Amino acid sequence: MKSKDGKASVLIPEIPELVTQSMPTEAGNVTMNMQILDLSASGGDNMAMGLMTMEYPPNILDSIATDSQLKTFYDGAMNGAVGNVGGTLLSQSDFELNGHLGRQFSVDFMGGMAVMTMKYVQIGQVGYLQQIISTGDAKDNEEAKRFMESLKLEDN
Repeated sequence: MKSKDGKASVLIPEIPELVTQSMPTEAGNVTMNMQILDLSASGGDNMAMGLMTMEYPPNILDSIATDSQLKTFYDGAMNGAVGNVGGTLLSQSDFELNGHLGRQFSVDFMGGMAVMTMKYVQIGQVGYLQQIISTGDAKDNEEAKRFMESLKLEDN
């Protein structure tokens, strides 16, 4: 499946519907394009998986020029995700994909019943966010690993 802009792709069992919404922030409205596959009815190890793009207003992220500044930006996004679900950060690591610095992190939430794992890569004004939510006791299942290893970015 490819992102709305066609610049990111993931391997996913079926292509979910694209949902677009505007999210107000202090920096202006961010357009979120979400393609999330709901797997909760399957009774399997994974409850949802998908790919999102976040389009930031022009010039908002121009001040992020160094890896250190980008890591600070990722810290804010990660802490926001943890806070949004009332969870506990389990792990975090930085990675590089096609020369772009990214952040992967896992969050335990719902009292240990679920784990959300996310990969986030910000390229200019567009953020690419891959996400899977697994049951707490199966967070490292093979389908989740395959999905999280499948993120590809087109060379820019």
